[in-house]
Amino acid sequence: MSLRGMLLLREQYPASAALITRIGNEACYCFKAKVQDFRAPGAYALRLPEEVLGSEEFLDYLQSLSREV
Repeated sequence: MSLRGMLLLREQYPASAALITRIGNEACYCFKAKVQDFRAPGAYALRLPEEVLGSEEFLDYLQSLSREV
């Protein structure tokens, strides 16, 4: 994710800071965690859809949410 995405994630979910890593020398960051429910990460991902990578199951969940809107 971009610097903007990382800052937004840290602001909304302070505990996520420990699970965010910087990728190389660029302003790219990766958040990797196991979650019990897709609702919170889904709400975040819908705000920045161009920055989302994830499991096939999570991406299917996001598609189902966008179809509901």
